Amino acid sequence: GAVRGGGCVRARHILVTVPLGALKAGRPGFDPPLPRDKADAIRNMGMGHVEKVFFRFSEGQWGELADLGFSTSFTVCLSHAGVKGVTPWAKRILGLHRVPGTGYMVVWVTGPEPTSQMLECSEDALMDQLQVLMGSLCPNVEGSTVPRAQSVLRTGWTQDEFTKGSWSYIAKKSGKGDIDILGRPEGGNLYFAGEATHPMYFGTMHGAFMSGEREAERILKKGC
Repeated sequence: GAVRGGGCVRARHILVTVPLGALKAGRPGFDPPLPRDKADAIRNMGMGHVEKVFFRFSEGQWGELADLGFSTSFTVCLSHAGVKGVTPWAKRILGLHRVPGTGYMVVWVTGPEPTSQMLECSEDALMDQLQVLMGSLCPNVEGSTVPRAQSVLRTGWTQDEFTKGSWSYIAKKSGKGDIDILGRPEGGNLYFAGEATHPMYFGTMHGAFMSGEREAERILKKGC
């Protein structure tokens, strides 16, 4: 196969494990082209738009939050339609959770537009927005100031050229048959793995791991 910068790498077997989002974007290219049904499966399967934002608090700040009545886990979808100062992307937050054993709170943001808007925000804007949301969630906040996060980290899966999204899902135009097609070997020496190719655990890390084991066994049976 051709490599960036020129040249060619020859191999008896090729195992493709790039995310579905990259395949949708035509990366890598295939010559000869993939069979029509596999190309259709790639196009029809959905690639999620989900990002995570991690806010760091000190232990003292976590104690303050507890005093204000903040739970360490909010799993319900938050609309915050009536909360003043909440930006559109923050209205699509799925939940807030403390990462066990750390000082971080993780926030899930979902949807193409909300994730894009979130990624365009400065770190200060993200911390300001969380402070507003926390104020609406803490039942004992009246007359008190909600602690502000000390720092923030965030994923960028939806804008990363090598992922183009978070994880796969079965979209309206697709079905589990497309997953089988995605994971089907082609041409006798071209194999496919990754979470999008696992018929039961697509969209998960263990699905990706198990699909890799599946294809490794398939290659070993053919002989290296």
